[in-house]
Amino acid sequence: MKSRQINFFLTTADQADLINSLDPLGEFVYVRNVSRDGTPEILESASIATATNESLQIYIAQLREIKNIVFQRLPNVTFSSIDVVRSPVVQFVRCYQDERCIRRGRLYFVTAYYDRRQQIEKDEVFLSWARKIVARARRVLKKEDGSLIYYGKQALHLKQAGITMDLGF
Repeated sequence: MKSRQINFFLTTADQADLINSLDPLGEFVYVRNVSRDGTPEILESASIATATNESLQIYIAQLREIKNIVFQRLPNVTFSSIDVVRSPVVQFVRCYQDERCIRRGRLYFVTAYYDRRQQIEKDEVFLSWARKIVARARRVLKKEDGSLIYYGKQALHLKQAGITMDLGF
């Protein structure tokens, strides 16, 4: 499997800035990561209402590709999960934040995968759009020297003030 990603630390305000910067990249929607009936559920926004009540993992998809999202059934549960490997989506893991720490988030997408020993390349239109999403995030966020981690402005200030940046999910 081949993929691309960017890892970051964002406060709620940083996330809003990132989301606003992504908007000009074309018509896209945010999709819930699970479904009870195997159809995509479009979210009103990527904002986190309450981190304790909702998944921090969502997906970004072009509206015209929504019908091509593939779900996989999970054993022993009553819902399906988006198959990031086979679907034309960018995984968006939003950062959890409390008064002591910020947890890492990321944008991630698969460019190619293997199916029955054959490499399947994803559609170039999707790949071009997904690369633009990650490239825009890299331009908007600040990369830590000597690291592969990016920061929003407020998260960087909080790090410098001693708030823990937690690499786990």
